Amino acid sequence: MKIFRQIDLQQTIFVVVLCGCSYAAAAQAPVQITGDDFPRTRSLDVVEDGSTYVKKKKSVYRLKRTAPRVKHIPAKPVVASKIIKLPIDTKSAEVWKQLGVTIWRMEPETKSTTDGVTARMLVQESGTSHEYTPKRIAANTVFKLGDRVRLSFESPAAGYLYVFDREIYADGKVGEPWQTFPTMSARGGSNRIEMGSMIEIPSQNDRTPYFTLKSSDPNWTGELLTVIISPEPLADIGLPDKPSPVSAALVAALEDKYLKPAGEYEQNGTAGQSYTKTEKEAGGIGTRQLTQDDPFPQTVYRVKARAKEPMLINLSLSVKKK
Repeated sequence: MKIFRQIDLQQTIFVVVLCGCSYAAAAQAPVQITGDDFPRTRSLDVVEDGSTYVKKKKSVYRLKRTAPRVKHIPAKPVVASKIIKLPIDTKSAEVWKQLGVTIWRMEPETKSTTDGVTARMLVQESGTSHEYTPKRIAANTVFKLGDRVRLSFESPAAGYLYVFDREIYADGKVGEPWQTFPTMSARGGSNRIEMGSMIEIPSQNDRTPYFTLKSSDPNWTGELLTVIISPEPLADIGLPDKPSPVSAALVAALEDKYLKPAGEYEQNGTAGQSYTKTEKEAGGIGTRQLTQDDPFPQTVYRVKARAKEPMLINLSLSVKKK
């Protein structure tokens, strides 16, 4: 399948616990972080006298694994047809960058009542309407063949979001990349992500608002998503009308330049929770800003990179066929 073919710190302002300041610091990452930048950059509550305050809401994440930098081997030779120009930052200091990701598994809705909090999705399939409830899952979940999934992304720093998808095969090689986001068919082509906002892929407005994990290739074992948050738009990446093939040389160049070890932190006690109405509103038309009272991302990725360079992570969706 081609997908879409598709952070206890007792402070009122949360602080990231830093363990080391070298390039290898990601491997010595703190074993626990709190919601950190996500609640701090979301809207503050306003009290009657007009002042603001930060809620002491705690959302504890524990280090699940530190993903090494893996050089993926394309199934076909990669040939660059042109010089690829990528942003270079050699002057600014390295900083910790973060990306929040929530993977949702679509589960058929069997209840006819609502709790006033849970959000559902009505999908037209083969002329019949089906209701699904998206539920949070851990990033290292092993999926079943045919599972339906959605993803939401949140960044504590404004920037531009890019998502590429490649199939993963049993021999460890990866297939040809597809540009899943941005496209003109999603959010009118806008890939700008703001603090306190959330971008969902696929969009709620898409005809099929989920990915189905399957492939016709017998050696297929899952999907590899390359996710980038860049401070500025990446000039070499176009804007196709819909998810489309993209240069393998471009994706390889992006990995060579920006891929670093990433600490993966999983939020405690929230896997299995259902999609809320506030999350649905925030991920829908994009005008609903997430606040400190709203759920935080299920998984936070933490990478040390130069301030003006993009942050890149690879997220694998592994599938067990039997």
